[in-house]
Amino acid sequence: MPTQLCWAADAPSQAAGGLGLRQSDLPLTVEELEAGLQILDRMDTDKQQFWNENEPAFHATIRLAIRETAEALLMRQLPQALRDELEGQLAWLTSRLEPNDRH
Repeated sequence: MPTQLCWAADAPSQAAGGLGLRQSDLPLTVEELEAGLQILDRMDTDKQQFWNENEPAFHATIRLAIRETAEALLMRQLPQALRDELEGQLAWLTSRLEPNDRH
C-alpha cells in the first residue's frame, strides 16, 4: 500500500517542508512525489526538515524506479532510442542513492 499524503497537516509544518507523509520507507505515488517536489521547490521550505521527514519515502521511490527501469531494459524488442534513454535514466537514478542504499 503506498504512502499517503496528509492534506490536513498544519500550515507551519508544510511551510517548513513537511509533506505530511507517514514515516515510512514505502515508495511515493506519482501525486505524492509531485507534491513533495513542489514543496521542496518553495522558497519558504526548510530543506533540512523536509529531508528529515521525507527521505526514506523518496529513497524507496528511487529504488522502485531503478527496479522498474532495469526490468524495462530486459525487454528484447526495445527500440534502441528508448533503450538509450532508459539507460541514461537508470544511471541518473542510481547516482541519487548513497552507496549503502544500493541493493
